[in-house]
Amino acid sequence: QSIAVLMNSAPLGVDIDELVAAIAGLPDVCEVHHLHLWEIDERQVSLEAHIVVAREQITRMEEIKLSVKTVLADKFGIGHSTLEFELDGHSACTDAGPSDLIPHH
Repeated sequence: QSIAVLMNSAPLGVDIDELVAAIAGLPDVCEVHHLHLWEIDERQVSLEAHIVVAREQITRMEEIKLSVKTVLADKFGIGHSTLEFELDGHSACTDAGPSDLIPHH
């Protein structure tokens, strides 16, 4: 376990496909990409992801962020997350794409 933490390994108990589906299934989320998932220690899991939302939802960004973080914490036990928001069709992300899911190993 200690070696896995030092190597920033993806946690064994988290189903990445289920996690992405849960986030992407939220009403205001268009897409999730550039997802990184790793263990900080034996009890803490960290996540980094890009979340794409519709342009009309720009004024609701904080509310959407809270919804995503609530799903991460309640359903997957992920208490630390860094989310970057992008507007649908206006992304500056050069590595966007729904298949860009990168668990640390």
